[in-house]
Amino acid sequence: MSEGPASTRPRHRGRAPRSTGPTLAPLPRLTNRWPPLEILTAEQVERILVAAFRILEEAGLEIRSPAARHCCTRTRTASTEVSVSIAPASVKSSVPAPDIRRI
Repeated sequence: MSEGPASTRPRHRGRAPRSTGPTLAPLPRLTNRWPPLEILTAEQVERILVAAFRILEEAGLEIRSPAARHCCTRTRTASTEVSVSIAPASVKSSVPAPDIRRI
């Protein structure tokens, strides 16, 4: 009896080593080469803010929760049964001014 051709594949006995999952190299940090789009001019943003403050002062907000209305009246805002008028000065002191260059 003749033997068959010798196999070129190495013979491994047992199991292959286990992998703990793929290893991912950290991704490079993305940078934006372009300047931000100027959708609104500084004057347009200022006009929007002035209009928003006017609405808060004249029309106010409808607040249905008695506890929330009570909190608003403690901060020196005018209040009716369901609406609260908010003075622009109290909003400006509570909220930082937007950076118009970033809008």
